[in-house]
Amino acid sequence: MSAASDKSVWMLDSSTFIHVVMIDRLQLLSNLRTPLCFPEYVYRFELGVNAKLRTRQNAKECVRCEQVTVQQLTLEDLERIAELEAPRRIGLGEIACAIIAERNQGGVLCDDRRAKNWLCDRISGSVVWEDTEDFLLNAADLWHISEFDLEEFQSTLRDNLYVCRIDLRQEHLFRLHARNTKQ
Repeated sequence: MSAASDKSVWMLDSSTFIHVVMIDRLQLLSNLRTPLCFPEYVYRFELGVNAKLRTRQNAKECVRCEQVTVQQLTLEDLERIAELEAPRRIGLGEIACAIIAERNQGGVLCDDRRAKNWLCDRISGSVVWEDTEDFLLNAADLWHISEFDLEEFQSTLRDNLYVCRIDLRQEHLFRLHARNTKQ
């Protein structure tokens, strides 16, 4: 995704963080999507008190090492959240990511497709949305990972109950073929 490099901030939701840690590619994410930030709510609650011990430790470590920073919601952000009148099924973590990204003309890394679909219609068009699949395909397009890595990552994610919306290896090969036939 070409817009990935020109974002002032990438807001990282708990779902994408967990999935990227699951496949041991947080360093790659922080190299390709920078700066990475958690909304404070995501960090303190979704990856903090409400998370499994390992997830909580991983989140603390990446903040301690400054791979990911923490951003707070402003009063204006809170007013904007209230204006959205989001249904209960849309989590505060996804909303906080979207609102902070909107304020900073940034991007959102979020794997909750339902939340993304609802928020896309209500958040500024300058916000770029990516999920784990988008990030991995972009990393493969940039030759940071191989088609076989994609296959392995998809298998690991599937084993942990995350279903990718597309076959990652097949999509990468299709893109590669399309790119090669254009040249």
